[in-house]
Amino acid sequence: MIVQEALEYAQTLLAPSSESPRLDAELLLGAILDCDRTALHIHQDRTIAKQQSEAYLKLIQQRQNRMPIAYLLEEKEFWSLSFKVTPDTLIPRPATETLIEVALENLPPKQATRILELGTGSGIIATVLAMERNQSYIVATDISVEALKIAKYNASVHQCSAISFLCSDWYSALNEVEFDLIASNPPYISHDHECLLDSSLTAEPLHALEAGKTGLDALKVVIPGAVPYLKTGGILIVEHGYDQQSNVQYLFHQAGFTQVRTVQDLQQQPRITIGQK
Repeated sequence: MIVQEALEYAQTLLAPSSESPRLDAELLLGAILDCDRTALHIHQDRTIAKQQSEAYLKLIQQRQNRMPIAYLLEEKEFWSLSFKVTPDTLIPRPATETLIEVALENLPPKQATRILELGTGSGIIATVLAMERNQSYIVATDISVEALKIAKYNASVHQCSAISFLCSDWYSALNEVEFDLIASNPPYISHDHECLLDSSLTAEPLHALEAGKTGLDALKVVIPGAVPYLKTGGILIVEHGYDQQSNVQYLFHQAGFTQVRTVQDLQQQPRITIGQK
């Protein structure tokens, strides 16, 4: 089988289940052949070895079953950087870039600051903040040991040594330390939300998505729990559902935060709320 034939065959198989069958086919074949999509277009008559063809078909079958491309490639681009992801971690989404942008606006460059990230997952938020504010010291927590392995790997690949990763159920394992900024993208989907039935989401870790009957269980811990860990004037930033703005702002005010405001994401949805202690 040659490249052109493999791509056409895979595209036909993926068409009923994928919104981008040709792109999926090319990305997966590129991974098998260790080349980019341009090389595939140039060398369409390249012969694919039997072992490579078998590995490719296996990936295509997994994609037919709606396994996300990011998990099949074990890679996702975020902030123009490449990060490793596995089914132990959420796949980064564009909305989280807004969280990072808001954080950077509140972290003066060339100034040593202490940052806490809760629920780090693949470590993308901590790693990007460490790269953008390289004089900062960062603590990143997660309850999943497997997720922390991925986070540590990503930080290492991007040469971020100023991050301490800690296995913790939110604040439970933290010492009495005050931070300049706390950031979190916690679970915020209600347990009966229809989106959890989407087959592409079922591959992701449920504990990182679902947060009780209203989707606010984690936020009810993260927001008031931040107060003793923030310096006076410190900042809390959280990501939340597009329909949770009023509830999240109420939690901020109830915990005593001031200058509370919500920022829209790239899709113009209210997604990030920030407050000051």
